[in-house]
Amino acid sequence: MLQIKNAPNDVQSMSQDGAAILRSLQNKSLPIIDLMVRESLQNSLDATIDGMKSTDVQFTIGKFNSSMFASNLEGVTEKLVSKYPGQQTFISVSDKNTFGLEGDYLTENREILDKSSFQKLVFGIGKNQEKDGAGGSWGLGKTSYFRLGAGIVIYYTRIKIEGGYEERLIASIIESPKDKERLLSDNDRGIAWWGKYYSNSNKVLPVVDVEEIEEILSIFNLNRYQESETGTTIIIPYIKDNEENNLEEIRVPWLNNLEDEVNMAVQRWYFPRIMNKSYTDVHGNSYLEVKVNNNYIHPELNLEPVFKVYQDIYTSALLGESIEKDIIVKPIKLGKNALANQKESIGYIAFKEVSKEGTPRKLEILLSDFEFSSVTFISKS
Repeated sequence: MLQIKNAPNDVQSMSQDGAAILRSLQNKSLPIIDLMVRESLQNSLDATIDGMKSTDVQFTIGKFNSSMFASNLEGVTEKLVSKYPGQQTFISVSDKNTFGLEGDYLTENREILDKSSFQKLVFGIGKNQEKDGAGGSWGLGKTSYFRLGAGIVIYYTRIKIEGGYEERLIASIIESPKDKERLLSDNDRGIAWWGKYYSNSNKVLPVVDVEEIEEILSIFNLNRYQESETGTTIIIPYIKDNEENNLEEIRVPWLNNLEDEVNMAVQRWYFPRIMNKSYTDVHGNSYLEVKVNNNYIHPELNLEPVFKVYQDIYTSALLGESIEKDIIVKPIKLGKNALANQKESIGYIAFKEVSKEGTPRKLEILLSDFEFSSVTFISKS
């Protein structure tokens, strides 16, 4: 069983409680699935190993036995089983070709801990990203994970260390202490972690025993990383099911199915990089290989028509030449004296006229977000 550590509630500290943390994202305009997908894919891209051509991400939506999982969490087992009986839904996000959650977690040195990606993702809120090209802050976006289900998130990672590899697993919960139905009834901050205590330490540490890790992952029918693989897997159990369709879900068909909703969110936010090798050739950064329940999202097979159009326009601007006959590409040039070579362009603009007439219902809904009939992308040289 994983041992619990409740976050202390020191009246002299300025520590936030769970309610404040869950409000910190302050984004009520986007569906929570979109926020989760955007956050997890950006984290994976930021953690991609230098020189890798692709960042591989797998979203899994499935069922698990609540009793089997709850028996691993000290202090909340009975409440979980009572509140969430039988088979329950989970979402996991697993990446490969990434570094995993590296960094020290044993030291008491604050400066060293502040550089640990493991420490910042599992325990930190609002720590700035320090890697070149990485955006945002550790912890703010991850609140979307805790808002999807019962507030519990499991982190599993495999990293390369001197002489081999190390695997780590730890769980966390963030919930509002004002919630009458909360799991942590005696926790005034609504924050806790589950891991292991070693050598009489007051710090909760990740599980590193691979057999114990494998036992927990097997509850979700997930596998450990193998051979030279490194990466991170986030598991969010007890996903809330929509009890009844609202008007928006009736109008938008993919909101009625969790797998379809994840698939659409991936395309909506990352269509330029999905299986787009031109992106890698031009920028030197990885393209995205994404699977949802073992099914690849591929531009030539199942990318939604509107996002296929977007990607083609984007790639045309990127390359400076049209890859499809209806796309128009024009160079962008500055005025006199702006450049030493007046004939040199600073980038390209690509555009295409589109119409909603005669389009499938799904494409019509997607296009309805826009009031114009042309789509344009600009590329910088």
